[in-house]
Amino acid sequence: MRCAFRETGSICLLNLVYAAPSPALADYISAFYLFDTDEPSFSDIERADIAQLRFSLSGSGDISFGPNDTQPFSAVTLIGPRMKASTLRVTGPAICFGMGLLPAGWCALTGLPANQYANRVVNAQDRINGDVITLREAMAASGCFEDMVAASERFVAEVLAKAETPPFRLIRAVDGWLEANMDPDIGDLAEKTGLSAAQLQRQLKSVYGASPKLLARKYRALKTAVRIANGDGVWQDYVGDTYYDQSHCIREIKAFTGVTPEAIRKTPRLTKATFERHKLKGKISTLATEI
Repeated sequence: MRCAFRETGSICLLNLVYAAPSPALADYISAFYLFDTDEPSFSDIERADIAQLRFSLSGSGDISFGPNDTQPFSAVTLIGPRMKASTLRVTGPAICFGMGLLPAGWCALTGLPANQYANRVVNAQDRINGDVITLREAMAASGCFEDMVAASERFVAEVLAKAETPPFRLIRAVDGWLEANMDPDIGDLAEKTGLSAAQLQRQLKSVYGASPKLLARKYRALKTAVRIANGDGVWQDYVGDTYYDQSHCIREIKAFTGVTPEAIRKTPRLTKATFERHKLKGKISTLATEI
């Protein structure tokens, strides 16, 4: 981390940095991040991802999920779990601080059914269990990434102290199921949890924002994309036998990342920078470093 939005003398117009949460919050927050750009207009692809809480400290923007589905940012924005790639557009200069909400974090900070907010961008003010506007004002006044992280951690800890305990038994079973296999079998999850197929459908939609089948597809595509992004040689070397054929693989990866496997290593700057999250392995949720 660093305490400046821009390195002295730097000519870079875009920056994205990550910080791991403290161990006490590691079950709730995947990572904190700071994005800033001097560019007057910026656009890039964002992958399908977990939920996000974002604080717009300057500039404005929106996320588009398709030709007729563009949703603007608020001063503090809650982004539900994303089950497909989207396009981020920013009018700058812009500074944005954010945090990834793991399923337990979503449950504790919002208490809302995740599937009702999948692929949605909404004002966080009435949906987060805490005063996010005051937190944003403190961040804007600080101008320091380390101070923003510290303030966010205090905020999250205060919310957690009053929140209901998330369904950790289910979350750990699902995370382990997704981590263990590139193409996990739903029957294995049912056996591990003791839940019926109908119960799994209902509970995973509420906590993760999607059915078990869609979650498995999403994580398979994102994990494959990360392996390709950080590998050498032809992309086919990192696919294995988890797809029916090459065409199936290309369709799935593009649906969840917005780019083809061939283009992953040539992705735009912000998209490429998000693949760097894997470097926090050992400090954040294992599953979060694999996507």
